[in-house]
Amino acid sequence: MSRPPTKAGVKQVVRPETVYVSPYTWNIKYSKAEVLKHHPNGDACGSCDLESMTIAIDPGKSEEYARVTLLHEILHAAIRSSDPNIESDAEEMAVASMTGPLLACLRDNPEVVAYLIGK
Repeated sequence: MSRPPTKAGVKQVVRPETVYVSPYTWNIKYSKAEVLKHHPNGDACGSCDLESMTIAIDPGKSEEYARVTLLHEILHAAIRSSDPNIESDAEEMAVASMTGPLLACLRDNPEVVAYLIGK
């Protein structure tokens, strides 16, 4: 597994290489080149490709930014797994509006996360 850069006093967390969304296993790549394949104008920090089942994250961002981006792309994967024909502007609006609040909810409520996953 990929490891994020270390900084004094910062907890080392292993970057995931796969994520399960619906019945599918998605690969996670930390690669600017992979992001640019889907966003050649360089306006994105991540990408989600249904055909290859790959999520790509720009590794040049901070770990916190990479985590937000990963959740954002996981939400894209969830939507595309259930409706591959959704209109892209509607999808982006839904994903962008949910990412921050959902991540904050998960971070701020570990007991709810434990309950949801049965632990």
